[in-house]
Amino acid sequence: MDFSAPTSQAALVRDKFDARASDYTTWYEGETLGAGAFRRRRELTLEVLRNLPPGKVLDVGCGPGVLVSGLLEQGHEVWGVDFAPAMIEQCRAAFEHESRAHFAVGAIEALDFDDDSFDAITCLGVVEYLDDDRAALRELHRVLRPGGLAVITCPHYWAPWRRWDALYWRLVQPLRSLLGRAPYSLVSHREYRESAYRALLAEQGFFVEDVAYYGFGLVPTPLDRKLPRLHASIGRCLDSQARGPLQKLGMGFNITVRKGPPTKGLPK
Repeated sequence: MDFSAPTSQAALVRDKFDARASDYTTWYEGETLGAGAFRRRRELTLEVLRNLPPGKVLDVGCGPGVLVSGLLEQGHEVWGVDFAPAMIEQCRAAFEHESRAHFAVGAIEALDFDDDSFDAITCLGVVEYLDDDRAALRELHRVLRPGGLAVITCPHYWAPWRRWDALYWRLVQPLRSLLGRAPYSLVSHREYRESAYRALLAEQGFFVEDVAYYGFGLVPTPLDRKLPRLHASIGRCLDSQARGPLQKLGMGFNITVRKGPPTKGLPK
């Protein structure tokens, strides 16, 4: 049985998120570890931008607008871009009466904005689906004004849960293939080592100002599905380790960067 179509990663990602546009916000709801991690990721992002003066913010991979309300509340004017047309339709419907919110279909590798257009950029749940990290970072650097901040989220390669999950699926997938079942996912979902991503950011002219981890799931696959409350409870207990000594247990990290020379830290 052929499970290879559609052919390109870009088409797979677009189709996946188009199909989930109407219920994507539910991924942030409930008491599961995954929902808690999504909320924490959003919270950490808004926390970084909270003390910036009101300005122009670009939300790349905006989805149905899960960050937009928070950014508007902070006084910013928001431009949302997403590769999935159905996500942009959701945004336009949700914020149709908000004059400070603007949305368009677009790709991170080819943003339709002038150089130095934005005071800040948010980029959540995007880079792990890309074919070319450098092309994306070049575009983010181009449209961000000198001194501006960007917050980028990355799945954390060395998270214990991710390493066990990868091993589990390497063992299980051959059996699924023998039984004629489709792969767990046709969409590539890459993971990042913080040190390597720091080097890539520096190469593109960004300076790292902050790193905060989230999603502290320690119950291994497939027990995490059997013990979801325990999985989520451990995650909540460890949320305080976003910048603490146990931070590297997190399944993802927010990395905040500045375009231009390094400063003494984020605005207080």
